[in-house]
Amino acid sequence: MNSIYRFFGWGSMPLGALAGGIVVSMLEDEMGRETALRASFIMAAACCVLLLVYAIFKLRLPEDR
Repeated sequence: MNSIYRFFGWGSMPLGALAGGIVVSMLEDEMGRETALRASFIMAAACCVLLLVYAIFKLRLPEDR
């Protein structure tokens, strides 16, 4: 089981780095490098919040009937 978690955890890190680099390169000309670097972290945090909200609604315990 641990190998599967590591496969997906470590395997998705390059994809996240690639996505962050794409975001920075797209926003760098308009916002400046420092702000574009911060924007990638803000976008990652927003995605985590959206996944948390989705998980809360999807994984609610069933109500007693």
